[in-house]
Amino acid sequence: MGSIKAIDVLYSPGSVSRSADAPGVVACAEKAEDLLRRMDAAGVGQVLLAPCNRWQCDRHWLCGEVQSDDISLFIQGNNQRFAGLAGYNPFAITESLREVNRALHELDMRGVYLPTEGSDVSLLDRRLYPLYSRCVEIGVPVVVQVGTAGVAHPSELAEVIVDFPELDVVAGWTGPLDFDSIAWYARKSEHIWFAFAANDPAQEAKTAELLNSSIGHRCMWGSGGLPWKELLDRIHLFSLPQETLQSFLHDAAERLFRLSRPALALSRSEESIALAE
Repeated sequence: MGSIKAIDVLYSPGSVSRSADAPGVVACAEKAEDLLRRMDAAGVGQVLLAPCNRWQCDRHWLCGEVQSDDISLFIQGNNQRFAGLAGYNPFAITESLREVNRALHELDMRGVYLPTEGSDVSLLDRRLYPLYSRCVEIGVPVVVQVGTAGVAHPSELAEVIVDFPELDVVAGWTGPLDFDSIAWYARKSEHIWFAFAANDPAQEAKTAELLNSSIGHRCMWGSGGLPWKELLDRIHLFSLPQETLQSFLHDAAERLFRLSRPALALSRSEESIALAE
């Protein structure tokens, strides 16, 4: 196990239905202490938590409600180990934008997550454009699932970045990496970043080549929920230069999501102490 404390930018806690108090709404089933135990065992330093549920219904807020407060509960008391991503529901634009604002400004979420698995909402759907505009205004990245099967196709990103050239987008790659596409999108915009698990031994040489290339500083590690220790053990077998490994497993994510910046709760606490003194 390496000495780098990895940052996982593609992880969503397990979900459980909360039908007893809110039909159709799901909450995070995993507990912070259990996640911390597994993180320590695997050498994971920090996890960027995506919302626990998915929007797959028609214009019904509760059906796809994103519970930012659930993610916030993980962060409270563990803001050096957990950070969060806000969610957005395209079927309830006004309410959702209000929730995104609250999550980013009051709960200190570090970006917005768009789940595309099993969704028929394209990244080019007009209902997502208010979110893109808001993220540019606030200056936070959008994390989206892309791939060749079951998720948004990466070609949709080409038009998004034309309409929003200043929008930072993290393409969370699902399935085998398309190295030619990654290189093409990286040349199209310096605001496109890439997150992937690096879990395919057959792609080891090409993955190492990508991480050592001129766009390697925009690649970061995201487990996608796969076992941490097995993934990290495999990556450490790639024989990457320490600087490259440090960037992929830690520095790129820390830089883009500003994870070294103190959490709002910590800042407010320090401010209160200063005023008291």
